[in-house]
Amino acid sequence: MKRLHRHLLYFLILSLAACQDQKSPGAAGSNDSVTARKATTAPVSDTLQYIGTGQHNNRSSHSFINRKLDTIIIRWGNPYPGLGPKAVFRCTWVGIQPASGGGAVNEMKSCEALNLPPFVNPDIKPADRRISYLFFANGGTIGYLNDGTVVGCPRCEPSAGNAEKMLSDLAMGTYQVLKDGSLLVNGEQIERPEIKEEGNEWMIFDTKEKWDAFIHDIDDLSTARNQQYLLQFVNGYLRQLNRNKGLEADRSWVLSNTNVTDSFKYQYRQLLVRTPQLEADPILDAQDYPDGQLTIHSYSEEDHYFWLKAQDSDDPVLVARLKLEQGKWLVDGCGTVNVPAEKRLHR
Repeated sequence: MKRLHRHLLYFLILSLAACQDQKSPGAAGSNDSVTARKATTAPVSDTLQYIGTGQHNNRSSHSFINRKLDTIIIRWGNPYPGLGPKAVFRCTWVGIQPASGGGAVNEMKSCEALNLPPFVNPDIKPADRRISYLFFANGGTIGYLNDGTVVGCPRCEPSAGNAEKMLSDLAMGTYQVLKDGSLLVNGEQIERPEIKEEGNEWMIFDTKEKWDAFIHDIDDLSTARNQQYLLQFVNGYLRQLNRNKGLEADRSWVLSNTNVTDSFKYQYRQLLVRTPQLEADPILDAQDYPDGQLTIHSYSEEDHYFWLKAQDSDDPVLVARLKLEQGKWLVDGCGTVNVPAEKRLHR
């Protein structure tokens, strides 16, 4: 627990640094001295910490802070003429008080190219991002991505679904793999994934194949891959109701849907035969249906039941059950269809 809190503290410090730097977002790209000093090389043996991305005149940049030099470093994704696409610059600013009054503004004093590689690799495409090291303890998980960024997920289990969601979270730090296999985090903290400690565990995905095997685990119901058929069915059904095509069209839609099992369709037909005049919608187990899409509220790995919630509420509004058929977790029960009375929501 202490190690996890220490990680999150670094993340908070880095976030505060980012907020402070964003007060002068356009300073680096607004000065022509960037191109004037393109040939200068200053050897610096220090580490970089990621702040964020910027944009100026359609030129993207990745910003870093160098603690020892107290400078800002820009790595241009779309460089100015004459600059290499992977140039790293050390830029300093001075505060200028305008003669007309008003608040002080930052103007660039100098900007020189460095031979210092940044931790973050922006050349990795979003589709190719994956977690290389996954740390987990009682307080949550921390992912070390293959592009050099670090993402934290407090109070998260180390499941494939949580790891999958972390890929789209904002970076809270950076790291570098050292020669001995340890991780240099934020330029100052050493972590050793190979060392096992009670209460502090690591998963190491040193190949894409290992990551794919973890993220595509057919038995892990936390992943978007295994939840997709349920969400496609219930939200598709809500869209069908909104089309106002009539009761027969709605029932035909259910019976032709490929996201449900044959057992579900059979029980649905039986329900319609037994009770032709239904007081409530059997799929939604309600007389009304919510606005917008439903999302996952919670689920049970043991018996494959899912509870779904509406956008405007944190309480579950629908219960469903999934069944694995031919590698897909299809809907085998929903609302009152093929769901025992004791499992239904009592409203």
